[in-house]
Amino acid sequence: MVIRNERILVTGATGQIGQSLVRQLLAGSDDMRVRLFARNTAVTRTLFANEEYAGRIEYSQGTNEDLLSLAVALVDVDRLFLLTIKPVLEMEMVKVAEASGVKHIVKLSCIVATEQAAVDELVQKHMAVQSLLASLSVPFTILWPGVFMESLLPSGQETSKAYPEPLQHDYFEDGYLFAISVHDAASCAAAILAGPLESHTNKSYILSGCAPDYCPLLFPQNQRAPPLHACYLRYFGDSFLASNALKSILGRDPITWNEFLSSRIYSASSLQPSTPCSIA
Repeated sequence: MVIRNERILVTGATGQIGQSLVRQLLAGSDDMRVRLFARNTAVTRTLFANEEYAGRIEYSQGTNEDLLSLAVALVDVDRLFLLTIKPVLEMEMVKVAEASGVKHIVKLSCIVATEQAAVDELVQKHMAVQSLLASLSVPFTILWPGVFMESLLPSGQETSKAYPEPLQHDYFEDGYLFAISVHDAASCAAAILAGPLESHTNKSYILSGCAPDYCPLLFPQNQRAPPLHACYLRYFGDSFLASNALKSILGRDPITWNEFLSSRIYSASSLQPSTPCSIA
């Protein structure tokens, strides 16, 4: 079910998740109105210039630090998708959103930002925003995505630049992991933003595979690796919890590694180092 005649403000629209989210929102309904909040609207326009729905996208120039520009962008907005590279800024951003009368905030967090996770400074900032959201009057939904498939892909013959080089062999042991595609994470956000508010009010979802999946590109030979390095365990915490949340939201199973690598979802752009979920 798609809610019509609502306006959604998207932050982080120039990233892989943001771009996928915008395209899925607009493809899902001819009545969907999407406004993009961006530092450089000219650059942002070029990302969607060739899309058939380019004329249905609104642009609002501003920065996350400039709360006045955010307040302007939030005029007549019903729902907010919150994704920044500096979660500390989100503390004031959500307050502005509440004051602007936003009906729903969907925050992309990181999977380790839970009470059971190993806590570092960045995770604490995510958790602080989550606690603040819980204290406000505006309904919210928090998404905890696992490690992204795109972040783990090798770049040429080199190991992915998103994580330390020994990571894949030292952490993932025999090569099975709960990775998620950017497309799937964006699909969940789109379904929640376009769906009935009451279905996801004040809920949090871990987005991962339902079962560990083997990546043939990263692990051509199924061999057990050396013992896990303690620093990786501290960094990732409970990053590889199995979850059925994605299936409950989308009504389908998560994209598998084989599907990801063989489909159009996997493209040349996927080979570029992308932002790990922990700094979303």
